[in-house]
Amino acid sequence: LIQKWHSFSDPTAPIEERRFQVLIAARIHARCQEPIVHKAMLRLREYFANQEDTNEGTAQSLSAQCLSQCDPESDIAPLLSSVLFGNVKAQHVVQAAQEVLSKYR
Repeated sequence: LIQKWHSFSDPTAPIEERRFQVLIAARIHARCQEPIVHKAMLRLREYFANQEDTNEGTAQSLSAQCLSQCDPESDIAPLLSSVLFGNVKAQHVVQAAQEVLSKYR
């Protein structure tokens, strides 16, 4: 069961980011099949890998800090279009990122 959930995260990411990615996968997973969640998580990771950090000029990753700065409707919802209730889940994952940053920073 633990391996299943860890398979949704990027194995090369730091442990804190992998844990956050598992949280995001759990939010997306509600009423969805695992292959759909895997594809959605891959699209999210690719989206952030293609974004550059304006301060450092390096690629970003799917982390709470990066996701919290996104617009749910224009940035995240298109990536979750294959997920049932993708628009609502986009709002939930951005809100979760903001809550993680406010509580654990």
